[in-house]
Amino acid sequence: MTDGEWSTRVDIQGKDELADLGTSLNTLAEQLQQHEHLRVTMTEDIAHELRTPLATLKSHMRALEDGIWEPTPERIHSCYEEIERLTQLVAELEDLTHVESPVFNCCEKKNHWRPLLREVKNWLLLPIVKNVHLRCSVSPHIQVFVDHDRMIQGSCESA
Repeated sequence: MTDGEWSTRVDIQGKDELADLGTSLNTLAEQLQQHEHLRVTMTEDIAHELRTPLATLKSHMRALEDGIWEPTPERIHSCYEEIERLTQLVAELEDLTHVESPVFNCCEKKNHWRPLLREVKNWLLLPIVKNVHLRCSVSPHIQVFVDHDRMIQGSCESA
């Protein structure tokens, strides 16, 4: 496994501590194999997402450079939009890298559940779109350890 051989599994025999260790190693190998597959897939997806605006921008710039296109405000704006698209993709990639970083920390604090739930509920689109009324019956004494800002951010992003 240290050499990246994720398909290797431990042959488990018996029901003792060594068998438990073997089961844990097999589970770890399976999870590492899944993470490696996700990493490869994500890298391929990112490359594809970046390739499209780059190809468009390159063809636009080549047409301008070769005199096929006149540099009209509309065409320059089209190039600008592709640059903005690339900028947004890179920003999203940076956000993902930040969240996945081992130094990323949540600021978990004790929060009362009722006001937090009410705040999250306000961001949901379901009540607005489907004209559904949500009621929360939560004891005011229940407390949870969460990062308030991230909890609300997630709600805002899904809204």
